[in-house]
Amino acid sequence: GTILDAGCAQGVFLMHFKKQFPDSKVVGIDTSAELISKSRKLNIPHSKFYKRDFLKIMGKYDLVFASGVLGYYDNFINPLNKLISLTKKGGKLFIFSHFNSLNIDTLIRFRNNFNSNKWERGLNSFSLFTIRKFLKKKKTNFKILKFDIPINLRKRENPIISYTINTLKNKKMILSGSNLRLEYFYLIVNK
Repeated sequence: GTILDAGCAQGVFLMHFKKQFPDSKVVGIDTSAELISKSRKLNIPHSKFYKRDFLKIMGKYDLVFASGVLGYYDNFINPLNKLISLTKKGGKLFIFSHFNSLNIDTLIRFRNNFNSNKWERGLNSFSLFTIRKFLKKKKTNFKILKFDIPINLRKRENPIISYTINTLKNKKMILSGSNLRLEYFYLIVNK
C-alpha cells in the first residue's frame, strides 16, 4: 500500500516501517530541508522524501501517520481535516501526539536558550474533549488510546527534549525542559 508520514523528521519511522512491510511505497513530508536531507540518506527502497508543508499536498494514501505534528498549530482543525482528507476510503490515519486529558487547551511559545534566541512552537496541547467533540461532529469513526511509555528516557544536553521520571506509584511520567508534563495518546481514524 501507500504510506504517508506527515512531519517525517529524519525518516526513522519510515525506515522501520519498511523493514516490517517491504512492499509498501512510502512518502515522507517535512518542512525542514535539513531533516529531509537526512531522510534521503537512509536510502529506503521505494521511498520519496519532500520538503513541503503537508497542508499543501494532494493525493490519497492507505495509511497516514503524523507524530508530534498537531502541537505546532494554534488551531488543530485545518491540519486534522487535511490529514483525514489525505487518507483513502478504507484507510487509516494514525496520529501520535500529546493531548490533555483535562478539558483545557493550551497554546505555548518557548525560547530554548540552549540553542536559539527565537521563540518557537511545537508544545501546543488540545484536550481530548475538544478533539472528540470535533470528530463526533464530523461523524468520524475514531478511537483514542493512551500511551504509557515502557522505558526510561534520560535527560539530554538539550533541555527541550522529553525525558521520564518515575512517580510514587511506579509509573513513568514524561516531562520536558519547558516545565511541562506531557500525556501522549494515539488518535486512530478509520476512513
